[in-house]
Amino acid sequence: MFSYKLYVEYFDYKVLVSWFKFIIKTTSSIMIFIFYYYLKLLILNFNNFSTASETLRGASFNFNAFYKQHYYIDPNWLQWFIGFAEGDGAFLKDKNGRISFVITQNESKILFHIKDVIGFGNVTFDTKANTYRYKVLNNPSLFKLALLFNGNLFLSHRINQLGEWIKVLNLKSYSIVFNSSKVTISILDAWLSGCQCRTLKGALMLLFTQNLDIN
Repeated sequence: MFSYKLYVEYFDYKVLVSWFKFIIKTTSSIMIFIFYYYLKLLILNFNNFSTASETLRGASFNFNAFYKQHYYIDPNWLQWFIGFAEGDGAFLKDKNGRISFVITQNESKILFHIKDVIGFGNVTFDTKANTYRYKVLNNPSLFKLALLFNGNLFLSHRINQLGEWIKVLNLKSYSIVFNSSKVTISILDAWLSGCQCRTLKGALMLLFTQNLDIN
């Protein structure tokens, strides 16, 4: 039996989910991010609502391979960065087989933050495009990014692009076993606040229909 307090919380939760579905269809990504944080706070307060809380905490990010080659970085930041990379990054391979990673932004602050935290790459200004770019061009750093992304990506086209990266790196005496599985994302993961892409709306709706089973 639900207590009256828990029933009211559950009712409010159902209402918020209905609002969320409406927001997904009608508003901008900025509003989705704001609503995401409010919903996250609500869910975190549902200590007794085990059917939701246990499901939502089951993310499958694994950074062990990355940590073996790099220093420790907060896993929440890494989740955010992966989401940001999937949404705004470019996993590039040119016709000569050279690979690179680029994030383009109108402002430089976020790119310098990424460079400072992850510890490699460079930020440049493209005068023709009037934009800033965070670039990773050298193979040792790209190897670390490949380890970070391997098994931790959600979007199918990014997983395919990573597979091309790993083929190139393995030809250059690196050793990575490609993991083509999609990472499991929950609405409590920092990935969602990082991924500012068109696919985000669909991904969020998928999380609600698969993880929450709210009708």
